[in-house]
Amino acid sequence: MAELLIDLIGKEYAAVAERANDLHYKAECDVLEEGIVGRTDIGATMKEQLVKSRRGQGLFKINVRRNEKSCRVTGVTDPRNLRASHIKPWKDCSDIEKLNGCNGFMLAPHVDHLFDRGFISFADNGDLIISPTLDRSILQRWGIPDVLNIGSVKSQAPFLAYHRAHVLRK
Repeated sequence: MAELLIDLIGKEYAAVAERANDLHYKAECDVLEEGIVGRTDIGATMKEQLVKSRRGQGLFKINVRRNEKSCRVTGVTDPRNLRASHIKPWKDCSDIEKLNGCNGFMLAPHVDHLFDRGFISFADNGDLIISPTLDRSILQRWGIPDVLNIGSVKSQAPFLAYHRAHVLRK
């Protein structure tokens, strides 16, 4: 019965479900940020850097930009149009990993969305991995080829292994 209803409402259901997931994700991140602000084992500067790192700003973005000059998927180079995206999710990182530049890519916002939500990842050889749950027409509409190699990811390999195991939708 539920499947029949889902079939009848189709894309509207998918949009509502995705919005609910977005709200849950934001609430989870807000709780994590509150946890950092309430810590007594670190100073105010470290608290600020850790919170900024979750948002892809501050010291984390500086550290990622040391290794990544552009979005490896789109080629965009203007940092105003790029996000510093954690490979191993911020919520799962140690304080050191949260600021580690090797735990990130500079990504265009639409690529960051796909990567952050586990719709895409990258193999150790740099090949794009596409989740079977992603409607591949999204890639075409966003100008992302479904066969792509982003080059060497050697320094990011341990973080990518985590991303493939725990974030990439199966």
